[in-house]
Amino acid sequence: LRLNTPQSQLALGYFFENLESPNWLRPLYEKGFFENPPNKRTNPENNTFYFPVWAQSQYLIIAAHHHPDLVLKISIEIFDSGCDNFSIYEDLTEAALELPAEYACQWTRKAIAWLKMQTYVYYRLPDLLGKLITYLAKEEYFEEAIDLAKETLAILPPAEDSFSNRPNLRVEKDFYYEKILKEHLKLLIELKPETTIHLLCELLNNYLSFSNPNIEGEIAEDYSSHWLPIIDGDSRRSHEVDSILGSFIWDTAISISDIEPNQSKRILQEFSNYRWRIFDRISLHLLRRYPKYLSEHIDERLKAPNRLGWLGFYLEGTGVYYSHEHA
Repeated sequence: LRLNTPQSQLALGYFFENLESPNWLRPLYEKGFFENPPNKRTNPENNTFYFPVWAQSQYLIIAAHHHPDLVLKISIEIFDSGCDNFSIYEDLTEAALELPAEYACQWTRKAIAWLKMQTYVYYRLPDLLGKLITYLAKEEYFEEAIDLAKETLAILPPAEDSFSNRPNLRVEKDFYYEKILKEHLKLLIELKPETTIHLLCELLNNYLSFSNPNIEGEIAEDYSSHWLPIIDGDSRRSHEVDSILGSFIWDTAISISDIEPNQSKRILQEFSNYRWRIFDRISLHLLRRYPKYLSEHIDERLKAPNRLGWLGFYLEGTGVYYSHEHA
């Protein structure tokens, strides 16, 4: 193959695309066929770029189940190479989904370190990472599943040259962010509810902290009356991440508490760790929904003027937003 086949991407691509046996992996690796993965290609004339397909990384998907140790080794070498081709990382993630769980767990630890260096994740990679979160949770590798979710959904600071305080995300918010929350965190919410609700609260806290860097106070106004006017209902005003997370945290809190009402106490305690108004508003609805289990906290909240004084605050056009909290 080395001596008698053109070493072009076209010729090698044809070979790997038609290679069905996983047993070629080791001799191909030993001859260096998985070295030098192609990087992102840029066109400076029109300021565009693309990620070329690499047939070698697609072959790893076929070989993963049969040779997990070597596929893991090759994947780590590609991570360490500094390759910036997201098409290849899509293939590596698909291969990870075919690995036995203990190998997928090791793969994930390396992927998390790589993710921390990325400011944006392209193409289908967010969805594949979401599927990997589910796979790890199913196999009870909860720590790795939570850490992968944390980095995939991470809230990043606004760009230094930005005129806006809007935080950045690693994944596209209008589709993949919400999809990962709703589809790929289900098992974690079921099996590790406290850890997952903490993760969600941290994400929202980070978003609000970056968005409102100059707001201080024990209870900080986040203007959630505008972007989530009604907590217990479908009232989202936008597809911004604060609204997405606020809605999902409430839905998650009640899905956990409806199954095990005593969990409402732990969730209420989690919310009390954050100073933003949205957490206070969600807490009031939690008290309303589970009074039997939270009776002592209801009394405590009613006697806290710093938490209830805002109920009388009114600006034209916004008074109705707090109707549920007033009740």
